[in-house]
Amino acid sequence: MKQVIEYGHWPSSLTAATLFAGAETISSVRLCREGLFFLLSMPEEGNALALMHLSPHGQSTRVSPPDFNVRSAVHEYGGMPYTFSDDSVFFCNFSDQRLYQRVFDQHSQQAGALHAMTPDAGSKALRYADMIVDEIRQRLICVREDHRDGAAEPRNTLISIALAAPHDLEVLFEDSDFVATPSLSPDGTRLAFQTWSHPNMPWDDTQIHIAELSSNGHLATQRQICPKRPGSLLQPMFSPTGDLTFIADWSDWWNLYRISAASLQAQEPLETAERLLEAEAEVCGPQWQSGQHSYDYVDADTVLLGLNKDCAWSLALLDLRGKKTTILHSGFGQLDNLCCQDGRAVFLATTATASTAIYSLDLRQPDSTPETVLHGRSTVALTQDNISKAQHFSYSTTNEAASKKAASNGNKAYGLFYAPQNSDYEAPTGTLPPLLVSIHGGPTGSAKSAFNPGIQFWTSRGFAWLDVNHRGSAGYGRRFRRNLYSGWGVVDVQDIISAVRHLIDTGKVAADRIAIRGGSAGGYAVLAALVQSDLFRAGTSYYGISDLELLARDTHKFESRYLDQLIGPYPEAVDTYRERSPLYSITRINAPVLLLQGRLDKVVPPNQADAIFTQLQRQNPLSRCVYFDDEGHGFRKPHNQMAALEAEFAFYEEALFNLPPTDHNLMN
Repeated sequence: MKQVIEYGHWPSSLTAATLFAGAETISSVRLCREGLFFLLSMPEEGNALALMHLSPHGQSTRVSPPDFNVRSAVHEYGGMPYTFSDDSVFFCNFSDQRLYQRVFDQHSQQAGALHAMTPDAGSKALRYADMIVDEIRQRLICVREDHRDGAAEPRNTLISIALAAPHDLEVLFEDSDFVATPSLSPDGTRLAFQTWSHPNMPWDDTQIHIAELSSNGHLATQRQICPKRPGSLLQPMFSPTGDLTFIADWSDWWNLYRISAASLQAQEPLETAERLLEAEAEVCGPQWQSGQHSYDYVDADTVLLGLNKDCAWSLALLDLRGKKTTILHSGFGQLDNLCCQDGRAVFLATTATASTAIYSLDLRQPDSTPETVLHGRSTVALTQDNISKAQHFSYSTTNEAASKKAASNGNKAYGLFYAPQNSDYEAPTGTLPPLLVSIHGGPTGSAKSAFNPGIQFWTSRGFAWLDVNHRGSAGYGRRFRRNLYSGWGVVDVQDIISAVRHLIDTGKVAADRIAIRGGSAGGYAVLAALVQSDLFRAGTSYYGISDLELLARDTHKFESRYLDQLIGPYPEAVDTYRERSPLYSITRINAPVLLLQGRLDKVVPPNQADAIFTQLQRQNPLSRCVYFDDEGHGFRKPHNQMAALEAEFAFYEEALFNLPPTDHNLMN
C-alpha cells in the first residue's frame, strides 16, 4: 500500500550528496590503436577532468597527471582538449592552458615523460583546442586563441606546432573571427576546417575551407565549400578514399553532405555538394563546444551516425552508394562521440533510465544489442517504477499576450513533461502536483529526454517537471532555431507561459504552485517571465542575465555579437535592450527570486546579479542571492553543486508551501 502524502513532500532516497558527491561523468571518447581514450570527471579533485585510457581487456588507467585538469578555455566553453598518436598523448591543462605531450604506451598502459609544448603566457593568455596529429610532417595542427596584446577581442587562428621543436609555432590561417575543427585527408595533402565571423554563431552561417598543403606544410590553394549558399556547416571529415563529408542545414535539418575526392582533385570551385542523407532529423546539436564527433566512417561506403527527432536519438547506418538509412537502435536520450574501427563502433549514450555510458557495437552483427563498456561512478540507484520518463509534446503558443513577433514566427513549440513518480507514495485524491518549469541555456540549446538524476530528485518528491523547448531551441530544424531572432525575451517567454497554460488546462499541475528555474540564458528567461506573468510563485536564476545592455558590453568574444541576432545591433537598438532587461522592469516582479552566481564567471559576469539583487529583495524579502567564489559559468565543484541544490530546495519550501526555514540537510 502506498502512503498518502501531499505532492512536494514525499520522502526520497535521492539527496544532494547522492547526486553530486562521488559522481563521475564520462565525455570525449575516442578509439585508438589499442582500446580507447576518454575524459573522466574526478569529484575528489573538484570535478577536474582526467584523461583516461581503457584497454581492450577493460583495464582503465589515468594518463594525465593527478594535478592536471584536461579542459580547454577556448571560447570560454572549450573545445576538444586532447589528441594522441601511437606513442604519445597531447592535452591542454586548464589552469595554465598550455599544451603538454606525454609519452604513453597503449599496450602496456605505461606513461612516460611529460613536457610542455607551448610557452607559459600567464593568465591563460594562450588557449588551445581541436588538436590533430599530422604524422607526415610530425606536427600538431590546432586552434589557438590569443589574449596577449590587450586587444578588445582575442585572435583565433589555426596553428601548427612541430613535435621535435615544440616551441616552434606557425600560424596557418588567421582570416576569420573564429576557426575550428581541422581535419586532414588520409594522404595528408589536404586540410579542411571550419570558420565563421561576427555576428554569426556556429549554428548560423559558417564556412568550410579546403586547403592544399604545400611541401613545407603551408596552406597553398584555398577553396570554400558552396560560398554562395549560406548555412551552418559543421564537422568536416575525410573518408578513407579522400571524399570530404560535412554536416549542413541547407534542407532546414542538419544532414550529411559530400564533396567527392575527384572534385577536390580537379581544383575547380566547389559550388555544389551531394546530399547523402534526406531526413527530417538532426545529425548533431548546436556547436557550443568545437571538436564534436557526431558521425564516423565504418568503411568507404558506410557511415555510422545519430539522428535526433523530437528529443529522441537513434543510431543508424547510412549506405552511401544507395543513400539508404538503416536504424540500428532507438530510444536514446542523447547520443554522441561516435567512433568506428575494424568493424566495431563505440559511442556515448544516455537512455531514459540510465545515465551516460560508453557503449560498444559489433557492426558485423548490427542487430546485436549494444554492450555497456563503462559507466561513470554514481550513487543514484532507482528502480524502473521510481523513474519518471519524459513525455514529449507540442502545443500552441498563442494562449496569452501573443505579440506580433510571436505570431509572425509560427505558433508551435515543444516540451518534455515529467510526472511525479515514487512507488512508495501517492497524493490525496483530487490534488495536483506543484510544477517546476526548467528553461535551458543558450538560448540555442535544447532540453533532452536523457535520464537526469537532477530531474528525478524533484519528481521523486512529488513535483512535476517541465522542460521547455521554446522557439529558438535546437533539434527542430534551422527555421525553428531562427524563429527567436530579434524576439529574444518576447517569443521564448510567450512559449514558456503557453506551455504552463497548456499543462494547467489539461489538468496536469496545480495552477497556484508553479516555480521557474534556468541557467545563463535560461536564467534570463526566468527573470523575463517573472516580469511578464504572475503565473509563477518563485523563480531561480543560475548565473542569469538581468541587464542585456551590460551583457553586450561585458561578455566574451564568442557571444559578443550574438545579441545582434537575438535582439538587434548594439548600440543602435539600445532602447530594445533596456525594454527587455528585467533590471528596468523589476517593479513588475512580484514573486521571490533566488540568484546563484559564480564570482569567476566570464560569460555572464557577477555584476549581473549585483545589479538586480538589492532591488529584488526590496520587492520581496524572500529573495536570496548566493555567490560562489571559486566557480565560473556553470558550477562544477561537488560541494558547490550540493550547496546550490540545498538552497534551491529550501527556497521552494518557503516560497511554494509557506514553510519556515528548516535545518534539514539534503547533503547527507
